[in-house]
Amino acid sequence: MAKINSEDFLENGITVEETIEVAHMLEDRGMDAIEMSGGTFESGKLIPSRVGTSKSEEREVYYRKTAETFKKEIGIPLILVGGFLSFNVVQDVVDSGLADYIALSRPLIREPNLISRWAGGDRTKATYISCNKCFSTLSMKEALHCAVEKKNKE
Repeated sequence: MAKINSEDFLENGITVEETIEVAHMLEDRGMDAIEMSGGTFESGKLIPSRVGTSKSEEREVYYRKTAETFKKEIGIPLILVGGFLSFNVVQDVVDSGLADYIALSRPLIREPNLISRWAGGDRTKATYISCNKCFSTLSMKEALHCAVEKKNKE
């Protein structure tokens, strides 16, 4: 599998059309699946880890439009990442065929047992608050962790 940007949201940057073209090449060469993300740390409000996603379900699924295009054009499975916090949103994305699989990152930093909690029947929204303070922990002795959760426990 490969992970690619849907687009990077920069002037003269990667476009959805180019992403689809690359996805066709990967599919033609036998790739089993593609994980789609987007943006760079230079992409302003459209960076891969967007502050404020936790405020509403409408802010989840960052790459919905590109995923719709991808699914019309490409035959291999799509793994979608970007803003997923609510079980019902995850379920809807998979059930609707928008994506074949969902990838999670920062919600699992804050709540490592999120999938177990959801599997156990507690389907409340992930406790991740979309603040990106986890990035400040990358050089700490404890390595990557939720800075807010750690502060709350102290």
